[in-house]
Amino acid sequence: MAFLAPLFPEIPATTLNELVDGYVWQNSYISTPFQRYFRASGAYRPFGGGAAMQFPSLYAGAQGGAIYPGQDVTVNQVQMITAGTFQPKFYEKHILVNEFTISVLNTGPEARVKILEAYLEQMLEGIDFQIEGDMFRHGQAAGNGVSDNRLASINGISEAASDGVTPSWDGNVFPTYSGQTRNGAIGASMNSTPIWLGDASGNPAPPNYQALLKSYSQPIGTPTLGATSYIGYTAIAASFQRQQRYETRDDQNINWSGIKFEDATIFKDDIVPSSSPKQSIANLFTTPDGTAPAPGAIQTGQFVLTAAMLGNQSLSGLPNLGFTSNATPLLTGGLNTIVVGEPLFWLGVDDWEYRPSNSEDFNYYMMDPIRWPQNPVLYVQFLRHALNFYTPTPRRHQQTYGIRG
Repeated sequence: MAFLAPLFPEIPATTLNELVDGYVWQNSYISTPFQRYFRASGAYRPFGGGAAMQFPSLYAGAQGGAIYPGQDVTVNQVQMITAGTFQPKFYEKHILVNEFTISVLNTGPEARVKILEAYLEQMLEGIDFQIEGDMFRHGQAAGNGVSDNRLASINGISEAASDGVTPSWDGNVFPTYSGQTRNGAIGASMNSTPIWLGDASGNPAPPNYQALLKSYSQPIGTPTLGATSYIGYTAIAASFQRQQRYETRDDQNINWSGIKFEDATIFKDDIVPSSSPKQSIANLFTTPDGTAPAPGAIQTGQFVLTAAMLGNQSLSGLPNLGFTSNATPLLTGGLNTIVVGEPLFWLGVDDWEYRPSNSEDFNYYMMDPIRWPQNPVLYVQFLRHALNFYTPTPRRHQQTYGIRG
């Protein structure tokens, strides 16, 4: 005859677990230098309402030049000012709360960690995390060079730092930005040509100082921030160490260490897209319904190079890969493929706009609980945030890719 074991062994029955009061270790979301730098820069400018976020910009020069004294000139009225617009985008985080758990069980002096407070803090951390991931992507609908539909997302760097011809790190080409068509009436005034740092066969290559300096010098103005993945950072540091150009410094704006490069600091950021993102980070980017990690949300891949993408080859440095004059690739078997590797973004941070809604109801607003109609103890808690993220001056920023770790 078998004897039933007691419900609790002696130690669990007599001794409580040690639990540090009020502290939960964060094993999911992270703080990043990218977010800190933008907050410190003053890029934050609330959106007070209107049909869209509109900004005017000068895109053409005035007529005139050297003439002989007394020479007549033809005077024409030429438009020099236009405007771009962006729509606010909407983000949310939500949790399902069991009120019995938080009000009956997780309460009183025995509740050393308040579950609901931890959940609400996690929602705030998570929405910033999602927004930064989208800062490196785009917010356009699929079509005409754009392979994926991201119309619900903010208008990030991959579409901003583009020239309408050369593919961005995500393989997309963006003929428009802020509603304006690039290379048309406004010319190249809103262009920034992505730069390839890989080899002539379309594969990533170790970085070198001269190539990085050229990419840093390409924008109009002086970038102050360089952001890359942990793989890109180690590759750049190793390359500079060999050339005795490696120097780190603490950026006093954000108290974060990075590689000094001219007037900029290159930071390692774990949300920057990578060929091999850290899985504990990548797995937090979920599909809109929250059911599964979004595949490749912060992972670089590869894309097929076409002849049309080589229009600005002298600036982009993309390899020819054997295209003939009739745009037929001579190479087969996938050899006309660009493997992205690690990107590096050079940004003049002061020229970016982070535009959250001025409405308290859509600026990190925690809604009142929504009761579950068929259940007396369940309710849903939503966090809402409306914003957009863009730059009026794309030519002041640069995206590069093709770094091998």
